[in-house]
Amino acid sequence: MKKIMFLSSFTLMSLFLGESKVLAQCANVNFDCRAAGYTQTSCPSGGVRCPTDNSLWYCPQNTAFCEVGYILNSDMSCTKNKVSGKTPIAVVAYLDGKGGGQAISLEDLPAQVMMASGVTIPDSYEETSFAMTGVKSCEKTQLLINSGDKSKFPAAWAAYEYAPAAAPNTKGKWCIPDVGVLFYARRAYAAEIDAAIKNLNAEEFTDYYWTTSLTEKRGMYSFHFVKDDGITTSYGYYDRNYKIRPVIEF
Repeated sequence: MKKIMFLSSFTLMSLFLGESKVLAQCANVNFDCRAAGYTQTSCPSGGVRCPTDNSLWYCPQNTAFCEVGYILNSDMSCTKNKVSGKTPIAVVAYLDGKGGGQAISLEDLPAQVMMASGVTIPDSYEETSFAMTGVKSCEKTQLLINSGDKSKFPAAWAAYEYAPAAAPNTKGKWCIPDVGVLFYARRAYAAEIDAAIKNLNAEEFTDYYWTTSLTEKRGMYSFHFVKDDGITTSYGYYDRNYKIRPVIEF
């Protein structure tokens, strides 16, 4: 009877985590925990302990546990604080309400112009309303990437080719943030994000940064981060040299 109860309980947990294949292997005393995905030493957001090695856990990558100001790690998991065995790559800056969001990098990229002289913005590129609600960071960055090489759209390519040294596999996944992402992050959650940046000894926001938001065909919105005074928002002509603080979607 005890054996039946154990299998029933484990089956329910396996189904919940989408790990039903593990169940058939659990009776094997030579079960390879690491090969089956039990690679973590703990799960701050909940997980399953390996049946043959209690020092290893399987942690589902569930972004429902993310909050603005949390750390996004290289395995795309969110944690409130640094966790042994995980590598921080960004800080959550925006949540889409559907279990995903965008996290902002821990470092600035060197200043770049948005577009080279004589280059025009793609006709399909939509303008941003004065409500500052645009959150299509990667969609707009990709549109620029598809419209020309790095000599034509230096800022977009700088973000696209970026990857933290600790997570080179994320190259091609970073984008210039849309204006709504930075506006949302700085107006409502500056304290939480700045605290995480400081705790990670990451680079603080101190300069002008590009966004992907187009304003009246004359330029892109930029954000000026003023220490202790919040932010100011303006538009910068395409040939201005502003920094980039990439974001990654999760």
